[in-house]
Amino acid sequence: MGLFDFLSGETKSQSPFTHTQRPFSPYSSSPYDASPFNPTPHSPTSAGAGTKYIKRATEEEIRAAWPTAISRYELQTIQGNSRVPQIDDSLVPRITAEQKKKFHSIKSLPIHGRRIYGKPGSGLGESGFGHKQVASGAAGEQIFAKLLSRDGILDRCVSFWSLSRPTQEGQRDDGGADIDCVLLIDNHLLLIDVKNYRAGLAYHTLIPDKAMFCVYPAARVVAHDPYIFSVNMNWARDNLNKYLLPRCPDLQIDTFVVLVPGESGEATLDRDITWPGGIPAYSYSAFLDIVNRMLPTNRGFVPRTSLEGFLASMTKFYTCPAIDAQAPVNESAWPRPTFDADRDIDELNNGKKTSSSRGKQDKSNKGQRTDDDSSDGQRSPHSRNTSSNKRDTGSSTPRSTQSSSSSRAKSSADTESPRTSRSDSSAFPQPHTTGSSGPTPKRSSANRSNTAPSSLPKGWGNDDTDDDDDWVPPSKTSHAAASRTSHTSQTTKSASRPVSSQWDPFARPDGTPSQPTPISNSTRTARTTTTPRHAAQSTKSSPKVSNSQYMLTQVPQVNASELSYDCGLDPEGKPVRLAFQGISGVTAAGMPGNGEITHMLFATVLMAKRADVFVRFIDCKNTAYLDSYKPAFKEFTARSQGFDAILHEVQAVRKLVDSRLFLIRRLQPNGDYWSMPASKRLKPVMLFVHECGSLFNPDPNDGYVSEEDLEAIESIKLLLQQIIESGRQAGIIVLLSGQQPSQYSLPKALTDACQMRICFGAVDSASVTAILGDRFSTRDNPTAALERSHAIISLPDKAYPDVRFYSAAKPVLEQLLNTGM
Repeated sequence: MGLFDFLSGETKSQSPFTHTQRPFSPYSSSPYDASPFNPTPHSPTSAGAGTKYIKRATEEEIRAAWPTAISRYELQTIQGNSRVPQIDDSLVPRITAEQKKKFHSIKSLPIHGRRIYGKPGSGLGESGFGHKQVASGAAGEQIFAKLLSRDGILDRCVSFWSLSRPTQEGQRDDGGADIDCVLLIDNHLLLIDVKNYRAGLAYHTLIPDKAMFCVYPAARVVAHDPYIFSVNMNWARDNLNKYLLPRCPDLQIDTFVVLVPGESGEATLDRDITWPGGIPAYSYSAFLDIVNRMLPTNRGFVPRTSLEGFLASMTKFYTCPAIDAQAPVNESAWPRPTFDADRDIDELNNGKKTSSSRGKQDKSNKGQRTDDDSSDGQRSPHSRNTSSNKRDTGSSTPRSTQSSSSSRAKSSADTESPRTSRSDSSAFPQPHTTGSSGPTPKRSSANRSNTAPSSLPKGWGNDDTDDDDDWVPPSKTSHAAASRTSHTSQTTKSASRPVSSQWDPFARPDGTPSQPTPISNSTRTARTTTTPRHAAQSTKSSPKVSNSQYMLTQVPQVNASELSYDCGLDPEGKPVRLAFQGISGVTAAGMPGNGEITHMLFATVLMAKRADVFVRFIDCKNTAYLDSYKPAFKEFTARSQGFDAILHEVQAVRKLVDSRLFLIRRLQPNGDYWSMPASKRLKPVMLFVHECGSLFNPDPNDGYVSEEDLEAIESIKLLLQQIIESGRQAGIIVLLSGQQPSQYSLPKALTDACQMRICFGAVDSASVTAILGDRFSTRDNPTAALERSHAIISLPDKAYPDVRFYSAAKPVLEQLLNTGM
């Protein structure tokens, strides 16, 4: 169905779709119609062939299955190998603001039903999955519960969330696995495995009962690594059948896998996709159609049965012992529901309005939850952190849940798992505060502006321009002058330069030359003698210097396999080579006017044009003069597009890391990008974050920053750290660039993860620590003697304490920007 129809709640009584109406329908699939469903009767497995012995798909089986899938679905393959599909998870079109608003309206829905036990997503903390999988799974279960509430399903049944996988004796299995959702509808018991996979794509079987994959239908490109199925649901179904059927002979147990929708809409699944044991997989709409046929017509009463007591006692959220499925109905011995429409109990929504009235009641010691255990999606970070330690000690008290502050940030790593806004918080950031550590302090709501932020960026280029006029377009010279006069607290500057017959392009802001007049014995003369490291290079490969000893008049030679070039000279006049090979994180910062932007932009353009680096550029300050550099960038995202757009771009790169690692492991035995021959590598990728201080420590003068924006910023920090930590083996480099170095603009976790750290010009001790970390532990400030365009380059195994960077003459830059490779 259409995305907007679905997000508006119109999931019922839909007419059949045709291929033209379903842009995500898979190749060779039939048009949409009512999903057929045939219950699978229980058949006990023979000895030695039970569910425990079903094996997961292996890497060898996956490799062997791809050629058939490539041929059947006409998939794109990697260059030079027709047996390996091209995998790229960054091709999903940008989601419009309207689509996001529609999807977020679902996330704001309350959860309600006749009786609900447990809390969606609460059992994943014990699953053994990583943080990212736990956060994504929890978000998917909450979306599933909200949709079932919206569509009236939970009002006509009893639901159980995160049910412990049972043993054949009806006890809790200590293995940690669970059943995401269980619906008890009359004599139907539905076991549901909720999957928060990529939305809006077409899914096909790769290995029957073992693995599937998703594709972009139009591009015919695989959009994610294959999904390898777990045997957990088949095992749970088998054990429940063996325990319950002798006690409840009329009970019908059915098992499903359901893919929840995301911002991109619903997934489309081939009908032959089944999990181990023949468990069918459906989209949410298809599953909804099946469940609606099972629901009773009477909406007003759902009887309590012994089976309800057994299932409630098996819910992970409580710690009471399992209750026998044949025990007499005794509600006083059951755990207390988290939502009960008949008794006005609601512990899921934290004051959100639902379709049923609610009130507070006294709690007994059995099966209780404390008032602090409200829904993670609706609590403030403070309440989340403090409430986990406030639990009752009764026999049926809920287990302590995992803190959701980290999970909330990690869940944003998935494009289909948007952030949940913190509706109960009213604080906003107060940037540029240096008196405290930790998160950026917040300003009160009294300081908020009631005026909508302007669509035009403020102060374009004022703080971004360097003093190197060769890098500032003529139309921006007034901005450059304003910049030079706007930082008097840092150093005395003049808007004018001294008139001289030989103008020094590297003069200090106060007009004094950066170096004495060059003479033969100058300590910084440009020598042509090569060091042993560069002995194999001819003098022609070194940058040609003329007019000024540090001015490049031709494009320097680049080693494309090492991503390296001679960037400048050391104090002895020896060339220093800047190499990005084996690097996944770079921190480059300095005060305005010290040349950081000039030189790092030149290095980036050089790599893009001479080493074929795929540059993705994020401008965090709406810098006007960057328009002239856009020919070198493959992707460009600006702050004016919103923090969500920046988050979307970083998420795309994070996913690109995973897809590239998956492919590299199949092309290179050790899975190391840089050990591959240059001719067989994928293109290196550079993510340039320009003026990162305006991202991590936003200035309120640059525009209103909402609570949702703050959540996006935290997610971006976490994702960038993950990219840096995993990017080396994937050939992806993150470059963090800024002109306001501090503990807020350069988070310590990101700096520590970066292998290369560059500090331009003299900065104070606090800024040195922010840029270089603990690599310089001396008492004296190592940057005190640095002049403009001089920098410290710090690497894990060596350091260059003073490098005078070359600057490119304007024709050199124009030549790079206006020509291809």
